[in-house]
Amino acid sequence: AYTGGTTGRPKGVMLANRSVWMQAVLLMAARGMRAGMRVLCPTPISHGAGAMIVPTLASGGCIILQRGFDPDRFIDALQAQRAHAAFLVPTMIYRLLDHPRCAGADFSSLELLSYGAAPMAPARIREALARFGPVLAQSYGQSECPSNILHLTPEDHRRTDIDVLASA
Repeated sequence: AYTGGTTGRPKGVMLANRSVWMQAVLLMAARGMRAGMRVLCPTPISHGAGAMIVPTLASGGCIILQRGFDPDRFIDALQAQRAHAAFLVPTMIYRLLDHPRCAGADFSSLELLSYGAAPMAPARIREALARFGPVLAQSYGQSECPSNILHLTPEDHRRTDIDVLASA
């Protein structure tokens, strides 16, 4: 795996197969990933979204790759593919929430919207919960671990405590 770390210079990180597999098992449990999920990935799979690949494929699901993020293409793919899950960074969620099509889009297939790589404003988290439902899960991690260090579940997002929503 590769990481930019705090310097921004890419570095290779050696990961044992068993650590990658254990991370997949832990993510399946923490994110409530079930067999056959369709995961929409408009973010680079060399980053946070990549952590969803092994759990998804190991449980018989599929990954729907997109080349970059565009709110229109994301909404179209989510609806056409009836995707169950996605990984976005907060700025992408903000762009989606602010997009004119968001209010009328069908997000009913979405069971998990995982986000990370940057903090997300608690007010925008609440806005996303109101629009997408109780599907948000936040991850904080680093490649060397091999991935997640902290995970806020959809249940954690139902709490009104600002300290919890801003903890990662």
